[in-house]
This record gives sequence, structure tokens and C-alpha cells, in this order.
Amino acid sequence: MHNRFLQFIKKHALNRQKGKFLLAISGGVDSMVLWHLVANSGLGYGVAHCNFQLRGNASDQDEAFIREKANQLDVTFHPKKFDTSSYATINKISTQMAARDLRYGWFDELCETEGYDRILLAHHANDNVETFILNMARGTSINGLTGMEVNGLKLIRPLLDFSKEEIIAFANDQNIQWREDSSNAEIYYKRNFIRKEVVPKLETLNPDFLTTMKRNMAKNMEVSRLARLGIEKLKTELLMVEEFGFSIHKQKLLKQKVGAYVLSEMLKEFGFNYFQSEEIIAVLDGTSGKLFKSFTHELLLDRELIRIRPRSKNSTGEYKIGLGDVLSTHAFEYKAWIYEDENVEVDKNPINVMLDFDQLKFPMDLRRWREGDKFQPLGMQGQKLVSDLLIDLKLSIFEKESVFVLCSNNEIVWVVGYRVSDKFKVRSGTNSVLHYQLADSL
Repeated sequence: MHNRFLQFIKKHALNRQKGKFLLAISGGVDSMVLWHLVANSGLGYGVAHCNFQLRGNASDQDEAFIREKANQLDVTFHPKKFDTSSYATINKISTQMAARDLRYGWFDELCETEGYDRILLAHHANDNVETFILNMARGTSINGLTGMEVNGLKLIRPLLDFSKEEIIAFANDQNIQWREDSSNAEIYYKRNFIRKEVVPKLETLNPDFLTTMKRNMAKNMEVSRLARLGIEKLKTELLMVEEFGFSIHKQKLLKQKVGAYVLSEMLKEFGFNYFQSEEIIAVLDGTSGKLFKSFTHELLLDRELIRIRPRSKNSTGEYKIGLGDVLSTHAFEYKAWIYEDENVEVDKNPINVMLDFDQLKFPMDLRRWREGDKFQPLGMQGQKLVSDLLIDLKLSIFEKESVFVLCSNNEIVWVVGYRVSDKFKVRSGTNSVLHYQLADSL
């Protein structure tokens, strides 16, 4: 394993770089093996450890364990304690996403203040496969099926070619000490569910599943590169700059047989998504005059052209929400998912929402809440003032100013991020589900 690691350093010319590396260490077997390999490679480095304070005394013991190791090796040690739970609550994101934000934000800060050039992370082949499966389950393009980047602009993942089994075997062989994270044994987290439940079943179909997936991701990476080149070429050929903005000739687009995915990639910079692109393709050869809106641009299907122009700023904070539109303001961005499955698993994260699609009328209205707004909160028989709900939630004045409501036919469907209306909830017999999921929780 050490020889393969040295080959990685040589291949990516890491030993020729004059700067120093920041090594992210959790205390688990993956990061401790990475530390061992780096310490025996001749690379200049320092160690960073995030104490997320999520596991009580065990979190502090992890930090003490790493501090002792750093002292033994006479290595610069950067510890940092985070109030992760409070950060997650304030920003209305999951604990995992909060930890990720805090972690990478602090790493960037260390690079700037302490002079580190690159960050070494201990993600391995099994992590990569889990990311692939997670992205596939949520819905993604070819870009989401390529796995993690091995050597990016700042982040380096030298262990992506190694399996978890190889890492543990190497740690045992070299008498490397590590700390076990008890949360890894739980199936509560999405990744652990994939790790403990999904992958073992797939391995019964293909005992060499991990190797097969590594090949698949390598192939997908090549396809993704070609797709990006092809889409950029199409944009150059089809997207014309006009005085008002941009335009695309309808017949040229039809002649290229462009589908919804390629069109969505072409229109991504203007804020249009895949669902809107599906609808655009469906009516492209039909009657002119249909208007589509993103939060930054308007797209008009004119007689011969698709015309795109920037939207004027909406000072009222009121938006029309079409089928499949994202919900996006300065405070949040929710992606939309539609399921035609009565057995779909309910998203229990209170930040997100699942709605009975058949009860909704489009376009819906997304607006700031108003005094006098009422709705029927989930599980209640009667109406409740939105203002009373916000008081119950103990929101500050600033937080209240950022609260939006989603309305269908002038009836409140959802106090965004807080409470869904009982009338629009998913229930037994619901055939179609509209799922709004906070982008940061994906």
C-alpha cells in the first residue's frame, strides 16, 4: 500500500510542490492510515482536526488522541471545536451538512492564514461508491455518476483507489492505532444505510462489485468530459447574443435533436432546470408566445426563436412557481422532485416537504407571509395564524422577515421550512408526490 501511495505522489507530482499540505484527520482508521503514509513520504504537512461535539466525551477523546499523536511526531496540530447542532438549527440544514460546511470553511481559512497549499482527505473507494449510489437514488446527470475528484484544485484524495478492507488490513499490519466512531454502526444516516444494507446486497449479485463500480465511474468520467465538450460546442453554435439577451433558433435546436438534459445544461447559466427544459421541448414546435421564468431570466417561445432575457428585480418578494420550478430566494433554495409512486419513502426532515401533487394548482405563489395569513397545520383540526406559529417557533424579527409561504389557489400549502398544511399532506391513497428538498441537504 505504501508503494502505491508513493506512486500516487509521483504521478500527481506532489513531491515537486514547494508548499505544505493540510492533512484532515478525524481519528478514524482511514485518516490515521493516510497520516501514516504521509508521515513516511517526505511531504511537508500539518494536521487539522474538527471536534463537532456530537458524541459527548468521545469527541473530546478523539481530539486528545490526535493531539498526542501530533506531539509524538512533532507535527503542527490545528484543533477546532464547533457547535454543530446550533449551526444546523440556525441555518435549517442537516447535521451532516452543517459539519461539512463548518469543516471545509475552516480548512479554507487555515490554508489562507497558515500558508497551506492543498488539503489531503482520506476518502476511499467505498466512500466513492456510496456517493455514486446516493446520487443515483436522488436523481442526477452523468456528472453525478463519476465519483469524487481525485486531484482537484485544492482537495486531494490519495486513497480513492484503496478499499476499506485494504485500509484496515494495512492498519493492522502496521500496528496503526485509530478511534472507532460509534455512529458508523447506525443505519440512521443515509450513507450508513447504503454501506450496511444496499452494498452488501449488490455484492451478492457481483462479488467484485467495488472493482466494477470503480471501472464504471472511470468510464462515466470519460463520457462526462465528452458530454461537456459537446454541450459547449452546441452552445457556441446555437446560442446567439442579442441586444435584449440571447436567442436560439428553434429549427436549429430541433435539427440537433436536443433533449431535455442537454437543453437544461445549455440553459443552466440562466437558471432553468431539467423539468422546465422537458416542458420547453414538449411545446417547442407548437404555438408561440409561451413564457417560462427562472429566478434570474425569462424565456419566451417566439415564432422562430427562443428568446432569453434577464428578469427585472422583484422588490415585492413574490414569485409564480410553475411545475418543477425550484423555490429560491436570498434565504434558501429548494429543488423539486416529482414521484409517481404511492409507496415513496416519506422525507422526515422537517426542513423539507412532500405534498399531495393532485391537490395542487399551478402556477403556485411563493411570497413573504403577511399579517392575517392562516392555514391548517399538519395534525390540527382548525386554522392557525402564521404569525402565531412564528411566535411559537421563537423566531427573531430578522428570521420572521425571511419566512415565505407557498400558496395554491390563494390557500397556504406550506410555511416554507417550518410547517405543511394538513390539507396538502401525503396520505394513504396519494398517487403523485411533489417533493421540495433543500439544496444543501442533497
